[in-house]
Amino acid sequence: QMSESAGRTCVLRKEGVKLEGNPGRTWVPALQEAALSFDPAVARQALLLLEDVTGEYGCYRLYGLPRPDLRRALAAYLADRGHTKDLAE
Repeated sequence: QMSESAGRTCVLRKEGVKLEGNPGRTWVPALQEAALSFDPAVARQALLLLEDVTGEYGCYRLYGLPRPDLRRALAAYLADRGHTKDLAE
């Protein structure tokens, strides 16, 4: 049986999100970008998978913010926790 994280990974890869190698911090930039998707399913799954790979269980609370606000809030949230990819520009 597939774990929830593995299922999310499959869905996101099928939707074109580039998740190379094993789950981990290297996925953070791609997942941040995917979290900004106009496709609600992709955005939700990316936020949930971000929580799984970073261990920061608060990303999903940001779902539903307007895209510019989500971009800034997610970048700040992850940067405050040591994940340095900054998409706030």
